Amino acid sequence: MSRRTSLVHLESRARRFTLALLVVLTACALAAGYSWWQKPQHNALRVLVRELPSGAAANVTVRGPDGFERRVTANQTFDDIPTGRYTLSIAPVRGAKADVYPTRPAVTASVESVGTATAEALYANVVPHTTKVLDSSQLGLVGDAAGSRLVLESDAALAVGDVIVSGVGPKTPNGLIRRVTSVRHDDRGRLVIGTKQASLRDALPKAKIDFRDVRPDGPASEPAPASQAMFSSGVASNRNAQVLQTKASEPGVQTGSDGTFTISTLLNSETIIEGLTFECSAALTASPLEEISLGGKKPGLGEFAADWDWSGVNRIRYAITLMEDFHIKVKMPAIERQKCAFKFKEPDPPVPVATFTLMVGPIPVVITMEVNLVAALEGTLKSDLSFDFTQKAKVSAGMEWSGGRTTPIASFENEFKLNKGPTFATEATAKAGLRIGTKIYGVAGPYLDITPGYKIAEVDEFGGQQKAELKGGLYTAAGIEFDPWLRNDEPIMTAEISDLYHVEKVLWSHVWNSTPTPSPSKTDPGKQAPCPSREVIRQAIKKQFTVPVAPGAPHLGKLSCWNGWVAAVWSVEPATDSVDISVFKRDQSRLDPAVTLVPVMGEEADPDWLRDCRSLKDLKAPAGVTDFVGCER
Repeated sequence: MSRRTSLVHLESRARRFTLALLVVLTACALAAGYSWWQKPQHNALRVLVRELPSGAAANVTVRGPDGFERRVTANQTFDDIPTGRYTLSIAPVRGAKADVYPTRPAVTASVESVGTATAEALYANVVPHTTKVLDSSQLGLVGDAAGSRLVLESDAALAVGDVIVSGVGPKTPNGLIRRVTSVRHDDRGRLVIGTKQASLRDALPKAKIDFRDVRPDGPASEPAPASQAMFSSGVASNRNAQVLQTKASEPGVQTGSDGTFTISTLLNSETIIEGLTFECSAALTASPLEEISLGGKKPGLGEFAADWDWSGVNRIRYAITLMEDFHIKVKMPAIERQKCAFKFKEPDPPVPVATFTLMVGPIPVVITMEVNLVAALEGTLKSDLSFDFTQKAKVSAGMEWSGGRTTPIASFENEFKLNKGPTFATEATAKAGLRIGTKIYGVAGPYLDITPGYKIAEVDEFGGQQKAELKGGLYTAAGIEFDPWLRNDEPIMTAEISDLYHVEKVLWSHVWNSTPTPSPSKTDPGKQAPCPSREVIRQAIKKQFTVPVAPGAPHLGKLSCWNGWVAAVWSVEPATDSVDISVFKRDQSRLDPAVTLVPVMGEEADPDWLRDCRSLKDLKAPAGVTDFVGCER
């Protein structure tokens, strides 16, 4: 055999060996679940670092199964790592003038055998070095913190311009947030600080917070003193009415360490309450309200989220949770063809029932929840009215404000119980509700109104009959007062949803044959009628604003009113051609927004104008209203 022939045989044997090896490897690959033309599958953990100032290094430690531990300073991806749960421990980053804290100090992610999991380290909370956190338990405050001058038995290093923050303590039940305006030592060596109220944006110029299911810090505040006067607020504004000495049970407010509270009063049926806001065109010698009690338990913050920066507030979202129990007994004498109204608030100031501390980095944000009872009764009666009514509700409600727009949050479970049926009346309503307000460092913030009530009305029926119905209802409103976020030079700003949630249920009805005496004719909603005061209309328009406006705005122009409607021309700036027209539905003294139209000079076919006119017509506004605003019939 020649050398050439031997080489050919060797090459042939090598090719056969390579082919056999390829077949074996392919079979193994198929058995493993993939083909040679497919890429191998793997897993990964992607760590993202967001909102850290340019040039700053993050301080993140990633820990996971099998002793996995890595330090991360910027965006990084870890490939082909053990499956399981990974935790990012996110530490603050110190800067030259401010420290940056994460929104959450720990974040978890689950890594599967295939695919990429993502975990985010969000550095959004900026704490300047001029923000000084003082230990509330060792504050050394001499006296209380009510005034602008604070005296500390402390060697705290403070300077003019610093913002001092402290949590809940013996001398700071609402926490403390102040800007330092002066610093000196007295002859005893104590630190004397001049201060003024600061805002959250002074202490935290940039922050994103999101807390869920927040429970109170500890026991509720002490009960109100037994000597506290009942119905001490309000103005006696009566016409031809007798206002006598109050005789009410005491104490009016009770709170418990388990988060329960009760506001109650038992009124002497022979008196009218001193200090009650009371208007009536006939003299009365008896209180219309025999007994009111309103209680709650398990108050909490279902959620509290906010996002703000140097330029202002971007978003606020909150929901208040509560189990509420309301009871009212009414006994009102006949007021033939007369109308009376009773309004009161109890107690005033409101009573704190829970305190919450939200830690934003090193900053304790203190939220105090307060409650009081707000009640109103009005009616035009032709016989004595008395009944006993109970309503219970489980509530989680609030709102979201973002970019000037409001979104309701509402979840209710409620039941009504009529303990004693009423006599009939021409028309009467009674509402007594719970105002739940939150204060941030003692400054007004988000609030929620829960108003159970009843309405009894006589209605005409066909076939010579009349019918009276008693309806039990639950009506709620939510709002935000932005004071805790606003600096001293910024205009006041509020947002409200006046009809967050409502429900009505017929509890009692009575039908009887009409008498020969003709019943009063129904009120024509389209009939011209006197207007409410200009201030009432101005406030109704102002409630619709979602952005700050100048003091004195809106400026009212021409008004026109009907029994069931009110229309007003107004502007944000005085003496301007740029005006809006607001139309309200009118129910006695209540004004409910219907539509706001923006006239466009010389553009009667403007799409927005035509749309708003159609909306007004869909509401079946009478001809006088559409003529006033300028919509064609």
